[in-house]
Amino acid sequence: MIEILSRGLSHSEEYVAFISLAESVKKPLRDIEKLARLIKSEIEISSDREENLKEVDHLLELAGANLKLSDFLPRELANPLTQYCRWMAISPAVILTTLLVAVSSLHKVGTMLIVHSGQRFHVPPTLYGATVSETGQRKSPVFSTIVKEPLGELQNRENGIYLHNKGEYERELAAWSENKKNKDVDVGEEPLKPQLKVYYFTGATGEAIKAQAARVPDKSLMYLADELAGLFKSANQYRGGRGSDAQDILSYYDGSGNLELRKDGIDSYSPKTYLSIFGATQPSVLQGLMKDEKDPDGQWSRFIFVNQPLEGATLSDDLGGGVDISDLLTGVYSKVDNLNKCYYKLSPGAFKCYQKAYNKFEQLRVSSPDPAMRAVYSKSEGRIGRIAINLHVLEHVCAGTDVPAEIPLHIIERAVKLTNFYIGQIKLIHSSNAIAKGELSAVLTKLLTESRRLGKLSIRDAIRSCLGGRTTKDKVLEYFKELETSGYGVIEKNKNSTVFIPTVSCVSSSVSTTVSNEENPENVDNDGFEEKNKSTVSTVSSVSSSKENKDESDNSSNNNDASDSASSSSSNGANVAENAKKTDSNTPADTADTADTTAKKEPETPAVTKSVGTLGNADTTADSSADTADTTVSSLKIEPQTEVEITAKGKYKGMVGTVVEVPSNSRSAHAKEYRVSFVDGTDHKSAWFYEWGIKKYEKLLPDPIDGF
Repeated sequence: MIEILSRGLSHSEEYVAFISLAESVKKPLRDIEKLARLIKSEIEISSDREENLKEVDHLLELAGANLKLSDFLPRELANPLTQYCRWMAISPAVILTTLLVAVSSLHKVGTMLIVHSGQRFHVPPTLYGATVSETGQRKSPVFSTIVKEPLGELQNRENGIYLHNKGEYERELAAWSENKKNKDVDVGEEPLKPQLKVYYFTGATGEAIKAQAARVPDKSLMYLADELAGLFKSANQYRGGRGSDAQDILSYYDGSGNLELRKDGIDSYSPKTYLSIFGATQPSVLQGLMKDEKDPDGQWSRFIFVNQPLEGATLSDDLGGGVDISDLLTGVYSKVDNLNKCYYKLSPGAFKCYQKAYNKFEQLRVSSPDPAMRAVYSKSEGRIGRIAINLHVLEHVCAGTDVPAEIPLHIIERAVKLTNFYIGQIKLIHSSNAIAKGELSAVLTKLLTESRRLGKLSIRDAIRSCLGGRTTKDKVLEYFKELETSGYGVIEKNKNSTVFIPTVSCVSSSVSTTVSNEENPENVDNDGFEEKNKSTVSTVSSVSSSKENKDESDNSSNNNDASDSASSSSSNGANVAENAKKTDSNTPADTADTADTTAKKEPETPAVTKSVGTLGNADTTADSSADTADTTVSSLKIEPQTEVEITAKGKYKGMVGTVVEVPSNSRSAHAKEYRVSFVDGTDHKSAWFYEWGIKKYEKLLPDPIDGF
């Protein structure tokens, strides 16, 4: 059979060969054809295994990446918002994204960042954003706390001012109308009718948006869509689908104005319309909305998406006190709302950093084979500036200082890091959509992520929760075998079920990770921007040692300029003590490097650890891109305080730690797990490892010296 398949025959020639084979072995032709299909499938999987595993590792790193709020926000905001994230089991990235979009709607119309005056490259501060999560992941509390309540308080104040001004107007209008009857009195022009500012709305027609922008031309608008699907499904609903509402939403992203002509003349006019949008949706709904992932009109590339993982919150004791988040944000939003229109510019160092990021995004745009990602890279070039304006304003508003027109280097560096993060988020969404198409790397990533979340994954659960019931048990078993072959875990069979057990469990983990642009796992050129087909990709697979090489480069990149980070990856053979000093950092690949080779870099932010178990637990665990372990170690009997060496492949491999907790029934009913504590740089970390991922540590005696 294999000999026939290796001949490179045409379909008809191959069919004739199958007939001959069936006759010679006296087997039905359909059985021969079925066997041929299975062998072809196995050959295809085997030949693509290394590339698929690289993609799986990349997606796992993206899924494990999150944001540390104190890296982007003043501590007056970062500290209480971080505590709020812990209480609610909400990703810090969700809170930060919601906050940035809300703030972006408070700038005066006309405010912009002039990136390059000669090329007329300038961007407004407005943002389109959305969270992607399953139902029940506390979307409503986030909307209320971060947007509705603080902006609602501003709206209440504005309503009071409006009612006062309206009363004054009506009195002035009555006096003006009375005086107008006397032809001998010059009454002047009719008093202007006051207009009500609107801080956010949850539904509107296209005509209403244009009319409000014309009535209050200096006030930005905020569309808060509880369900993002409703925003696009409602477009043109009042005009039989023949209007331009959807296209108008696209043009508002750039701050374009509108001039509506009717047969009686101009109906509405506003030189510029600033609109920010924030919404929420479910993964399956977004998949249906995207349909054509090529994104021909750039609708989805305009959005910054953030994925909220499935997390369970705990209801802690109500001890009172603390910070009222809505009250805090009301004060911050009010200060931003009171700022005058401003034309922001970049400091020399900030411009060089922006220039470098822009040029690299352009390289990625023209070299990417994916039309949707080309659109994302294109919009990312301007998104850096939009994010920078809002980070810059928040920094000074919270400090109580005047907001300077010049944006410094560190703000642009933060903006580029965030832009890189959002690129990773859209890649995860594309990967999720690819599961329905049966793309192997996407399917394996989903199965592995879910198994790590649950601690184990049965075939039945894989079909129901991961693959939407669109496959068979045999196919899922093939996926499990591929994961096992690749070293991601083991298959355990019993009388009633077959389950896949990952090598590193992340049960009930709550992740909080620093995103650093210094580490681009998919790129190896000096700037960190090359497409992955030109790079050495980080992998935890058994077929590549690039993960170990990458870990070595991490050490040197923390002490050198980013332009030297690629060459440092060549150092190998580090000992255990060196491994124990490695820092842990996750960054989306295919991203822009923020290093400014002409300006002094700011001090590196120490890597943060990840909490595990109930919220507030000080223990740490491996992230969702944790590495797999060898499966050749026999059953262990290890007592607490025993020194062990990690045999799991990847960032923990070769590290020596101390067992601080032994197996218990609460961890896993299928395999023993040990919690091992490490010293990682200046941080203490711990992670759970299955028994086959560790071995007792034996110190080696030094080699004898000649003559002794």
